Amino acid sequence: MSTLECTSASTINEVVKAFPATLAVFSRYGLDTCCGGGLPMADAAVRHGIDPVELLAAVRQVTVAACPAQLSVPDNDAGIA
Repeated sequence: MSTLECTSASTINEVVKAFPATLAVFSRYGLDTCCGGGLPMADAAVRHGIDPVELLAAVRQVTVAACPAQLSVPDNDAGIA
């Protein structure tokens, strides 16, 4: 799973396995890998009264920070017209 594949349909366990730093985000929202870990993030969020969009944004902020090279384009990219 890459940062671009981290979606609201990704389970908490999948995200934490690929990006261990996201565990702190889930903990901040009261979510863990035990009881809700097998649920898609959106489902776990709704069950706990959390806005799924807000949760996904917080998780993506951590995953992007973990893999900035995957998402950045060099300033001197020859393909830019």
